[in-house]
Order: sequence, then structure tokens, then C-alpha cells
Amino acid sequence: MFLGMTDYLNNKKNQIAVFLAIALTYFYRVNQFIFPQNYQQDDVSELRVIFYENFSCALDRGDNHPLFTIFIWFLSKLFEYPEYILSSLIIILTISSIYILFNIFSEQFSIGIAIIFLGVLFFSQPIITYSLSLKQYALEFYASAYSFRFFQKYLSTNLHKNSRAKYCFVSVILSLFSFLNAIPFLLTIFFIFLNEKRINFNLIIFPFLAMLPFASYIISKLQRVSSNGYWDNFFVTNQVTSFQDFYENFYFLQSLFLKSLFVENLVPLIFIIYLLAVITAFFQKDKLTNYSLLGVASITLLSIIGFYPLGGGRTDILFIPYLLFLISSFANFLYSKLINKKGQYLLVVIFVLYILNGVVTTEVFYKDENVEPIIENIREQYNNSDALIITTEDQFPSIIYYSRN
Repeated sequence: MFLGMTDYLNNKKNQIAVFLAIALTYFYRVNQFIFPQNYQQDDVSELRVIFYENFSCALDRGDNHPLFTIFIWFLSKLFEYPEYILSSLIIILTISSIYILFNIFSEQFSIGIAIIFLGVLFFSQPIITYSLSLKQYALEFYASAYSFRFFQKYLSTNLHKNSRAKYCFVSVILSLFSFLNAIPFLLTIFFIFLNEKRINFNLIIFPFLAMLPFASYIISKLQRVSSNGYWDNFFVTNQVTSFQDFYENFYFLQSLFLKSLFVENLVPLIFIIYLLAVITAFFQKDKLTNYSLLGVASITLLSIIGFYPLGGGRTDILFIPYLLFLISSFANFLYSKLINKKGQYLLVVIFVLYILNGVVTTEVFYKDENVEPIIENIREQYNNSDALIITTEDQFPSIIYYSRN
């Protein structure tokens, strides 16, 4: 018994050490930009909900992330500066997601492959940038990692019914924090049905009933994305009149998708590896690799039919775990089939070169939009019936929020 307890504690120590290493590396990357004095206006727009007194008004403001908006509303009732509490939680979620992905990779591949692709995540511009923001994208990153981890455990062990029920419940909560989080849930349930060769309605009845009251919001969001023009350039079929147009759009948007994960100057090389990874995945019987392939194919198909933008940076975050696993699987295939035992030194060289390239060619960026001087200049005109203060649409959220006191 004591031996088993010792093994358990040693394993926990290793897990804690990995988590701390990930956290320290993350903070090293972002330490100059964390908790800015003023958040960007696009982030501050999420905070406008604090001006609503009624819960129902706050819920209606939620758009495609109702629980996220309600959460901000509750934070504003408990804390004077809810943005810093929210930012802290988003950072914790990001670190936790990276930790989950590392566990997935270290169990599935060699430790060398896991460490290399852990390093890749720290130079993903959308993941790092939006982990510093006040948006819901870190929740989408977490939802994909969470579903991936659940499916991996499902394949390796006979999960108890309670584990499946817990997964469905958590996935519904995550989907109400962002409707897009329903995508990794649906992909996972689809693969479970394929694996069991039957449809288990118990896994979909509760999620369906829970999401049903928000159906109008979901439909409205789909209509806005596909028709308002903002994301048109990120649809593969946008302005396509020939196969040549389709190919150019496809290549360009797939390159942007890869840029969301990898260092930009390596994307032409990574694109070739990506194509080989997709082709190889079709001939592999590994279910997790097939699962990741479906995830990557999903964003492409959704872009083709005009429902979801491909290569939009922040819109890619939900699908980055699938892309990362797909290419990691191909790298592990090459390592195990073509490289001898001395290949571990090659992995070290690749890791070091990638990290050095990332450090030299990429920078963490978050613009601290300081509106305090503007507020100070117009302070005397506040609540003055003889004065009219006109702001641009972009400036309005920040000026209103930071002048509330």
C-alpha cells in the first residue's frame, strides 16, 4: 500500500513540475504585456455588460457566448476591476490547456516529440495574444483540449458512465460559454458513435435540450458570419469563378491557418509537411490521428460552405489542437519508422533551432491603449448639458468604461 502511495505521490510531483515549467515558460513570454493599464478597445467592449442592472439584459447582450457575458456581469458585482480577475482566469485556462495537450502528446508519442510541439505552442501568435485579452478564445482552446483528452481516455480505458455524463455536462457548460465549443463536443460524440457502431441517444439528449433555448442565437450568429461581409475573405469559395481561384484561396487560407500555429517564416516548409501529414493520416489506423484529421477537415469544410472563417487567427484557435496533433503524429511516424536511436539528438537540434528561430522572428504583442489622457482632457465636460462629446465607435467602449468613476 505504501509503495503504491509513493508511486502516486511521485507521479503527482512530476505532473506539478510539468505544470510549473509550462507556467514559468508562459510568463517568461508574456511578462511585459500581462495586465495592461488599459485593455484594447475590442477587449473592453466585452465589459460594457457591467452597465446593465438586470440579469436578463446582460444575458441578451451575450451574443454567441451568453455564459461568458453573464460571468463578466457577475464579476463586476463582486470586484471593482473585474477585467483583471477575468484576465487571470483566462491565463490559467491557457496554461491548463497547454498542460492538457502536453499530457496527450506525451502519452501518445515519444517524449521528444511532445516537448518539441509543446515549444511550438509558445510561439503561436493567436494563442499567446488572446490569452492576454478579455475574449472567450481561451475557453475555446480549452474546450478542444478537454474533448481531445476525454477521447484519448475513452479509447485507452473503459470509462464509467459517470465519466461520460460528466463530459456531456462540462461540454454543455463550455458550449454556453461559447457556442463554438459545441464543435469539439460533436466531433467527439461522432467518433464515439463510430467506434461503438451505434448511436447512443443518452449522450445527445441532454446537450440538445440544454442548447435548445439558445437556438435562435446560434442561427442568428451563423447568418451574420455568412452574410455580413466581415469574414468573406476567409471563406475558401469567396469570389471563386474557376478552379484556379479555388486553388489560390485554398492555398492562401491554409497557409494562414498554419501561420496561426507555427512561426511565419517556416510556413512554406510546414505546408509541405502538413499535406504529407494529411495524406499519411488517411492510411493510418490510429483513431486519435483520424480524430485530429476530422477536426482539421471540419474547419476547411465549414469555410468552403461559408459558415466559418479559415485562417482568421482567433477563429483558428478552436482547431489548433487538431492541427498540432495531426502534424505531431506525422513527425512521430517519421521518427519511429525512419530514424534510428541516435535520432533523439536530431530532435534536440530541431527543438533548439525552432525555439531560437521563434525568439528571433516573433514578438508577443498587446497594445496598451491608454485613454487616461483623453479622459482627463474631457473630464470637466462630463454631465455638462452645454457640451457634446463625440467619439469614434472604436474609442467609445474604452472611454465609457475607464471614465465610469
